[in-house]
Amino acid sequence: GGSRLVIVTEVCAKGSLLDRLMVERQHARDLRSQPRGTQARDAAERAEEEAPTFKFALLITMQVLDGLMHLHSACGTAHGNLAPSNALMDAEGRVSLTDVGVGGLLA
Repeated sequence: GGSRLVIVTEVCAKGSLLDRLMVERQHARDLRSQPRGTQARDAAERAEEEAPTFKFALLITMQVLDGLMHLHSACGTAHGNLAPSNALMDAEGRVSLTDVGVGGLLA
């Protein structure tokens, strides 16, 4: 009859939103340093065109807001430490919020 704490984890293959943004930024910088007209420079220019767009940012924002609304309404708690490093992305681009603060959920 007692309460049990269960922690469920999932694989978030794309890492955190912060990781993704930092890797893409560094990759574009590395490629931009190549001379114009080279394959690497052409790839850099394509990468800039494919950089996270407003649509991408909106999709991520909507998922984060959905997660926050669930925490507030279903769990009665606030996140308290929302940051790009606490938004993990799976292989399909779905966002999961981490570092919610289990202590706050148990109170």
